Amino acid sequence: GVLAVRFASRIDQIHLKLHAAVDDRFGGKHYRDLELLKPTKDELRQAAAWTRTQNRSETFARTLRECLVSLGLRDG
Repeated sequence: GVLAVRFASRIDQIHLKLHAAVDDRFGGKHYRDLELLKPTKDELRQAAAWTRTQNRSETFARTLRECLVSLGLRDG
């Protein structure tokens, strides 16, 4: 057998970490990991758009907005 190792791209990591951080109410490991990635505002906007397709509840959307503001993205 052959072992194949693949790594998530930076933007994929930002997408996944944002989604996980919002799921965790942005207080845990995923939020800290996201901060360490130092996403740009454009990267956060792109990740937020994808994240909204994964969970369409109003509660999730509200927590996502709060998380984005805490990361410095105030203009959505």
